[in-house]
Amino acid sequence: MRETQVLCLSPTRELAVQIQKVILALGDFMNVQCHACIGGTNLGEDIRKLDYGQHVVSGTPGRVYGNKIY
Repeated sequence: MRETQVLCLSPTRELAVQIQKVILALGDFMNVQCHACIGGTNLGEDIRKLDYGQHVVSGTPGRVYGNKIY
């Protein structure tokens, strides 16, 4: 099922990206999709990826809650 099942909030962009990398490394064996929603990136790309479906979303509170993308 390609729906968001986990939301990881991180206090910094760097930590959110590190979490995404670990999940993607594990996801190679488990077929898990992950996307990092962080400030300083294209908001439209975040929305497009979330509409497509991600199992895990890693992000910062400002991008996740502030822009109402989740």
